[in-house]
Amino acid sequence: MAREHYSLGRRGENWVANLVESRGWTVLARNWRRRGVELDIVALRTGDLIILEVKTRRDSRALEDPHRVLSWGKRKAFIRGAHLYLSHEQDLAALSIRLYLAVLLFEGGRFKARWHPIEITDDLV
Repeated sequence: MAREHYSLGRRGENWVANLVESRGWTVLARNWRRRGVELDIVALRTGDLIILEVKTRRDSRALEDPHRVLSWGKRKAFIRGAHLYLSHEQDLAALSIRLYLAVLLFEGGRFKARWHPIEITDDLV
């Protein structure tokens, strides 16, 4: 089961990376890791930077409530990872930066996506 779960997650990340690239974004990093955090996808397009956390599920309830798949602690770690990435890639820090959770439903051999902005609130910094 764990191997199947990992494989589905990897397929979801690949699907999102391909989708982002097909919309004109350049993927700068995949599975970027530092200090115990990981960023799934970092992409750039014309002065805009997006940092994505990808969660792939087989349960359609995941599409309804993003907090079901990305807890407060995971959001905090994601934001910490974004700060670490930007401190490492300082030339990108001046760009317009957006953080997103991409929740994918894998059903009938196809992916369906919902995109949720991740807001940086005082309790997450």
